[in-house]
Amino acid sequence: MSGIKVLLVDDSALMRRILLDILSEAEDIEVVGTAESGEEAVEKVVKLSPDVAVLDILMPGMGGLAALREIMRRRPTPVVVFSSYDMPEVTLEALEIGAVDFVSKNSGGVEEMAAELLEKIRVAACTDVRRLRPETLDFRIVVIGASTGGPRVLGRLIPRLTPNLPAAFIVVQHMPSNFTSAFAERLDRISAIGVKEAEDGEVLLPGRVYVAPGGRNLTVERHGGRFVVRLVSGRKGRNPMPSVDIAMRSVAEAAGTRAVGVVLTGMGCDGAEGLRAIREAGGATIAEEPSSSIVRSMPRAAVQSGGAEKVLPLDRIPEEICRILGDGG
Repeated sequence: MSGIKVLLVDDSALMRRILLDILSEAEDIEVVGTAESGEEAVEKVVKLSPDVAVLDILMPGMGGLAALREIMRRRPTPVVVFSSYDMPEVTLEALEIGAVDFVSKNSGGVEEMAAELLEKIRVAACTDVRRLRPETLDFRIVVIGASTGGPRVLGRLIPRLTPNLPAAFIVVQHMPSNFTSAFAERLDRISAIGVKEAEDGEVLLPGRVYVAPGGRNLTVERHGGRFVVRLVSGRKGRNPMPSVDIAMRSVAEAAGTRAVGVVLTGMGCDGAEGLRAIREAGGATIAEEPSSSIVRSMPRAAVQSGGAEKVLPLDRIPEEICRILGDGG
């Protein structure tokens, strides 16, 4: 049984050798060709039909960005950008053109780099690049905020979501930084939909749940046809970290009418302003019924702020999310 067919593109013979050595150790990956220029990369993508192309950005002649545009025009293919060029603007442009993800040659030692590259090749091989084209923002972003009592209710809500829903889900749970990764892994184990801790620069994809890391604020930016995660350190005012308000306000700005906000149980008022921002942007909003919440403060503040379009008990919220996504997804 053949593995994931990969084309390696890099103008450095040494780097091509290193990449070949890395990928040859993986039983599920088969290198079907190499290229040392953008022109050759386009030619071999068309000729060899790889499952994934690993593409350098800085190359003489036709550079990586130009090659990527031509690949997406002639034969759309999952591409992982692999370059020592760390300017975020260039990386974001590659993501806008159609790259699935990126790996920096400067991200660490060889073993760390190899592990990251292999993981992202495997994810890219399962990606439908037609859903990443800039003109197709055919999914919504659902931000779910919770605090005290949240892990328990999220453990009931997230498993009721399915991977075919036309939305990317962001969970902002007030939790220390050394807990959110384990929390995401636990939700992933008990859910049909994939759950992971969000990473800086990550492109949001529909049918997945992203948990905001503790100790950092998660925001979402729109770059062409991509929704991109940004993780920011540093507290703003009295907001906890991660902040529901900050995440929701950024999604309201980036997604507008395609934003959905949900505020669940918790102490304080985080999420009230963010939910109102989403509603004012034309998105859909839900607050958990305060009288039936484990802790009433957060959903009650969301209701009092005027941000909640619907106020529902927890058991009816997954059904309402699916209804919203079915109506406007």
